Amino acid sequence: AELTAVLAKHDDVDGLWVVAEAEICAKAEAESVGNLKRVWTGHGRSLDWPTAQGEDFLRRAVEVKNVWVPYGD
Repeated sequence: AELTAVLAKHDDVDGLWVVAEAEICAKAEAESVGNLKRVWTGHGRSLDWPTAQGEDFLRRAVEVKNVWVPYGD
């Protein structure tokens, strides 16, 4: 809870997952607006880590980037 605002405001942190009480989740979302950080919160709900699987979880855990390299004859 104490690190939420610090990590959300920090420019060298690219993303943040917050599984905590609803007010802590809301604080992380509000504090990260200034640096456009990606924040995924549980909105106050608990998360069962052994069963936390699926497409949504995987999509938030992995970032895919495409690099287009133009080439010609």
